[in-house]
Amino acid sequence: MFINQIKLEGIKDYIYEEFKLKSAIDFANISNGSPLATATSLARKLNFIKDINDVKYIHKKPFVYEKLDRNDIKSRLDKMVPENMYIIYHSLKHKIEKEENPEEFKTEKWYSKDFKVEKLDD
Repeated sequence: MFINQIKLEGIKDYIYEEFKLKSAIDFANISNGSPLATATSLARKLNFIKDINDVKYIHKKPFVYEKLDRNDIKSRLDKMVPENMYIIYHSLKHKIEKEENPEEFKTEKWYSKDFKVEKLDD
């Protein structure tokens, strides 16, 4: 598991630098959608602004890597354990399984998609 590899080897500076560079490239090459979609997106982001001075950077905020916060990353990695895991697996095999055992499946509330819940083996 890649998460365990990061936990064992530690947080690498070069990975942060790669993400920072890629994010800058993504921002430089961003393509805007319709004016309505852009205005709606920016309005949603205003909900998360804590400092009024950040408003002028609202369009760039998702692309900014300000610093490498090792403590924050370590805290998040510590929470990434199998007990907190949620996996979505799509397969044509499920269609056959549902036809054979429809009682094992539930229907998702909003999109009416069928799914089933299984415990993963350790």
